[in-house]
Amino acid sequence: MTPRGEDRAFVAVATVVGAAVIAYWIRSEMLIAAAPPSIPVHFDLHGRPDRWGGPGELRLLAVIATLLAVAMLGIAAWLPRGARRSPGLINLPRKPTFLRLPPDARERVVAPMRALTALLPLLFVGLFWWIAESMAGFAGPGGSARLRLPWAAPAVVLGLVFVLVGVAWVRTSRAIRAAAAEARDVAGGEARR
Repeated sequence: MTPRGEDRAFVAVATVVGAAVIAYWIRSEMLIAAAPPSIPVHFDLHGRPDRWGGPGELRLLAVIATLLAVAMLGIAAWLPRGARRSPGLINLPRKPTFLRLPPDARERVVAPMRALTALLPLLFVGLFWWIAESMAGFAGPGGSARLRLPWAAPAVVLGLVFVLVGVAWVRTSRAIRAAAAEARDVAGGEARR
């Protein structure tokens, strides 16, 4: 994908993340308005509440999800520039090889990590949304005495994070190897001239 195409893709993903955050805030405010004065804010390993608080704590989850999304999108937006100007700040596989690459090659190489960093906020916003729904649903009308599927959503999100990080790590490692071989070929071609 060209840098311009990568930028369009990043803007599209950032827009989807922004829409998800806004939808989460709207739903969070709806949950707060409908919640009883006391809701569970922490659950034990078996899905039973072990700490209670006010519905305003749902807003804290929305704040944390928003800050996390903004931080990750900010890092994703910075990665191409960082690869050119401050490559030592970026932790990647084959880092010594990455640091020896020319700036334009380093920028191309960070594309898989940039995509991952831009997509992860969607998973985290979804996880926080599930937590808020669980907290409000537990205490609301017809609420259960136990959190439904207490480990399902976190396990799915964590599993997806590990898979996505693994895929991005492998793709980045291969991109670094290919860029290094290309740089060697270019240098070898110039030496023969």
